[in-house]
Amino acid sequence: MSFHPVLSRRSSMLLAAAMAVSGPALAQTAPEPANVVSLSASAFKDVPEDWLTMVVRATADASDAVSAQNQLKLAVEAALATLRPQAQPQQMEVRTGSFGIYPRHNNQGRVIGWQGSAEVVIEGRDFARYKGFPKIASSLHPGLIAKRSTQVFECRFSIQISGSPGAF
Repeated sequence: MSFHPVLSRRSSMLLAAAMAVSGPALAQTAPEPANVVSLSASAFKDVPEDWLTMVVRATADASDAVSAQNQLKLAVEAALATLRPQAQPQQMEVRTGSFGIYPRHNNQGRVIGWQGSAEVVIEGRDFARYKGFPKIASSLHPGLIAKRSTQVFECRFSIQISGSPGAF
């Protein structure tokens, strides 16, 4: 079987012409939509903050690690002894936070003392109880104070928004 270059050139030209003529017929567009309405809605509401977290921190500086640890332990125990009798679940909760002791170095890299910090975390919904807590003991200083909305509270508001008649 022999291959004829003229026929192959002619057939490729015919094929290209057929495609050029039939191209617009094959590419039919969908009709423009008519009588169609697109709607969207959203709602939002500021959710009040219902949970307060307050961290009070004790710091210590001593010549040896044991002394620094004991200073922190005494400060935390005094704060816990004052706060735990007032604790109530979800209203005011008290727990210990971070605790750390680190060496202090001089210019030559030698340990010249020890320093540390310990935290007591107070959390809850009863904001009125928190007014005097940063002054629990002279060795504790206020650290982080943060308000936030709890997930349960946010869900309750979300249900109220989505279930209200005027929401959408």
